[in-house]
Amino acid sequence: MKIINLITNEEVEVSTPKELKEILKYANPMMMRKYKEQMQVLEIAGFGESIEIIRKQVQPNE
Repeated sequence: MKIINLITNEEVEVSTPKELKEILKYANPMMMRKYKEQMQVLEIAGFGESIEIIRKQVQPNE
């Protein structure tokens, strides 16, 4: 998954939830909304060390 790191304004590729947590734990809580917009398949809750990342269930189109 590629995201834009809002601190450095660079595109970053993350392949594990642990890598994503490392980026998000230093994110400003006000900027968390922008990260959530980039990752619509993930639910992000909490701030700092207590961030939780949950993959949303995707319903197939019928």
